[in-house]
Amino acid sequence: MTQGQDLLTGSVPKKLIRFAFPLFLANLLQALYNVVDMLVVGKIVGKTGLAAISNASMLCFIINSLCIGLTMGGSVLVAQCKGANDQTGQRDTIAGGFRCCYHPRPRHL
Repeated sequence: MTQGQDLLTGSVPKKLIRFAFPLFLANLLQALYNVVDMLVVGKIVGKTGLAAISNASMLCFIINSLCIGLTMGGSVLVAQCKGANDQTGQRDTIAGGFRCCYHPRPRHL
């Protein structure tokens, strides 16, 4: 049932659009969620609640951007290890990525 995608042959624009379309949909749904959230909170709570939602949305955007950046950097390292047939390096890199995700704060906090 696994079907691989060969991104090296065929039409590059078609394959790129097919590859990026799920990310586009996820970002679109997130933006729509934020708009609906602001509309509901603005009508029910008022200006103060709307300001709070706006600040929280910006914080979520920053956290999401950091996570995407870490994931992209980690995937490059994993791909380099995969290309070098270094399974131990792959495992260590993936484990390091999970450690970053699950333990992002310093130990003393």
